[in-house]
Amino acid sequence: MKLVIRQGKQAFDDAMALRQEVFVDEQGFVDEFDAFDAIAYHVTLYKEAVCVGVGRVYQDSDGSFHLGRIAIKKEERHKGYGRIIMDELEQLARRQGAKKLALSSQVQALKFYERCGYQAVGPRHMEQHCPHQNMIKLLD
Repeated sequence: MKLVIRQGKQAFDDAMALRQEVFVDEQGFVDEFDAFDAIAYHVTLYKEAVCVGVGRVYQDSDGSFHLGRIAIKKEERHKGYGRIIMDELEQLARRQGAKKLALSSQVQALKFYERCGYQAVGPRHMEQHCPHQNMIKLLD
C-alpha cells in the first residue's frame, strides 16, 4: 500500500468530490462549500490512485488558523488516515507561523480531535442539523 499527499487542480477536484460524498451525500449537509475553499490550502491523501482523505487549513483576516473539512472515505476510516491529514495540516500552519489552531468538530468526532491534542472551548452549537464543538490547540 502506498499513501501519497498531492496538491494541484486534480487534488483540489478530488477533495471537493470526497467532501461531497462524505458531508453531503452521507451526512446530509447542504452548505458544504464556501468562500474559504478559494483561500485554503487543501490536503488530499491517496491510497494507490484513490483519494481516501481530505482536509483544509486557512488563515483568516485576524490571523487565526482554522482547520476543517476533514473527511475520510467511509470504507477507509479507523486506519490512521485522519491523523495523517491532521499532521500535514498542522505542519502547513506551523510553516506559516501559526501559534494556535482552531476547528469546529462534529460532536461525534470529539475523541479523535482530543487525541490530536485539541481542547474544547465554549458551548456546543448547531451547524445545520449537527451538534458541533469549537476546539483549539496551542502550538510550541
